[in-house]
Amino acid sequence: METNSRILRSPLVTALKYAVSLALLAVLASQVDGPGLRKAVSDAGILPFVVAILLAAAAYPLCAIRWWWLLRTTHCPLPFRRAHAVVWIGQFYNAFLPGGIGGDATRLAYAFRDHPDRRAAATTATAADRLIGFAVLLLMATGGLLVHAFSGRLPSNGLAVVGALSLGVILVGAGFTALPWLASKLPAPWARPLRQIRGDIRGTLLTTALSAGVWILDFASGWVLARALGLSLGPVEVGSALAVAYTSALLPISLGGHGVREGALVLTLLWIAPDAGLAANDLSAFALLFLATSLACSAIGGLVLLAGRRSSTRR
Repeated sequence: METNSRILRSPLVTALKYAVSLALLAVLASQVDGPGLRKAVSDAGILPFVVAILLAAAAYPLCAIRWWWLLRTTHCPLPFRRAHAVVWIGQFYNAFLPGGIGGDATRLAYAFRDHPDRRAAATTATAADRLIGFAVLLLMATGGLLVHAFSGRLPSNGLAVVGALSLGVILVGAGFTALPWLASKLPAPWARPLRQIRGDIRGTLLTTALSAGVWILDFASGWVLARALGLSLGPVEVGSALAVAYTSALLPISLGGHGVREGALVLTLLWIAPDAGLAANDLSAFALLFLATSLACSAIGGLVLLAGRRSSTRR
């Protein structure tokens, strides 16, 4: 396990991830019609793009509350304000320094610093935070596409995406069902936080609702961008394509999922909305602008990190 982790962090692997991300983003950029994109942005004005950034940014406080609650449930709490700052900082590292420290690793580092004797609980809470968000993402995307399918608005080739998302829902559901069995096999420091999270019914409802809010804001941000560019895409198509894109970004072959996420977004939209008359160059522009929106939000984490360092220096 330690050897595998060392390999994944090696300079060669990091360089290969840089190469994959840059190559995929370069392919997408080469598809973009520059003059056409400039005209679309000029016609739309700056307001839709500001709204898209604000919608995306509004999701991060919800993520912070979800993580803060799970830490609290497992008895390794962080102050409410500190949890929010750590989530922003983690997003900054994940987006801009993915070769070094990822977002989840950043969260764990701060949680371990405050609770060095409760590392298992902090790790369990952070893993649960990720899994709950992922499960809700799959459920929302699958449900939206199924509604489209029953209404006859989803093309037949879109059913393959429904099948893939449904498989993900089944696997995640099986994982949650297996939690009691897993807890019975783990040492007490790991089993206890699992039972605490599973037994917190109110917390389950809260974290599920927060996760739904996160994805609704994220999907809305993407839909506003699509509308600003004049793309004939509905919220369900945008949300489902983003679900596939975020899932693809989990593959450890690029830096922070950059390039893989955007490529998957373009391919999924071409697959599930072939009748929308969308060209690859328009969708490539949309994917790259969505990436820019995400990076703009992540940059806020850099400001939070800088402010924290200045504050500690003054002390």
